[in-house]
Amino acid sequence: MLSGSICNVADLTATLVSEGKHIIYEHGQGVLLDKRLGYSPSVTASHTTPAEVYHANSVPVTSPIYAVGVMKAYDTKVGSHLFLTQIEPDHPLAKILGKIEFGTTTGRSRMVGWFDAVEAGWALTHAGANELILNKLDVLNRQGDWQGPLKICAAYEDSNGSQTYSLPTSDDVREKLKPIYEEADGWDEDISAIRSFSCLPLAAQEYVAKLYRATVVAAYSGELPLYAKLPKLRFIGVGPNPGEIIADVPEPSRLLALAKLS
Repeated sequence: MLSGSICNVADLTATLVSEGKHIIYEHGQGVLLDKRLGYSPSVTASHTTPAEVYHANSVPVTSPIYAVGVMKAYDTKVGSHLFLTQIEPDHPLAKILGKIEFGTTTGRSRMVGWFDAVEAGWALTHAGANELILNKLDVLNRQGDWQGPLKICAAYEDSNGSQTYSLPTSDDVREKLKPIYEEADGWDEDISAIRSFSCLPLAAQEYVAKLYRATVVAAYSGELPLYAKLPKLRFIGVGPNPGEIIADVPEPSRLLALAKLS
């Protein structure tokens, strides 16, 4: 019976906080599905940023939150809004990713696209994250007809031809934007059994470094000020199972250096 587990969550949370306990919250939706910050009308009925922990669970705003942001090594979307970095459906990589990208509940096929660092940086700026986790790096390895380079959207070009890191949520404004891509070499090796960053193919290391650098640069609108406190990339997922991760990811400064060298 579930009746014994029903209680006033606000009171339980207050008790645990007063006892110095740690509470883990999980948001199952991305920042850009937030009902206020997301791409309307393809949004949820609630907030999806760490701030929702305070609102939904009656956690005092004086209580600290340690936020971990999770992102894929490429982009996916469902809904009707404009997808600036969408990969053409007949592209070899789109066909590969299309076989694994389905909504967990709805079973609906997701659209797939190149990694959009502008969106990721915007989420980092407005939602915040102490650490980042990068998932599904393993599915990008070259296979079959997929033999090309990877792309990272590092900025947008607006209707005036200027580079921008702004993220308008109106499709009428966004349809005038063009993604500015950086390219990265692909890799042929299956990386699912690798457990150390240094053992990844150099191209995979460089892709992660470029992706990280583009994200944090976008978060600061094109510049990295000296005072910037950058989130650590804590884990890289290289397979669908819990233990298939790389946990010795270099510190932000080393990733940025690797991105510049590549």
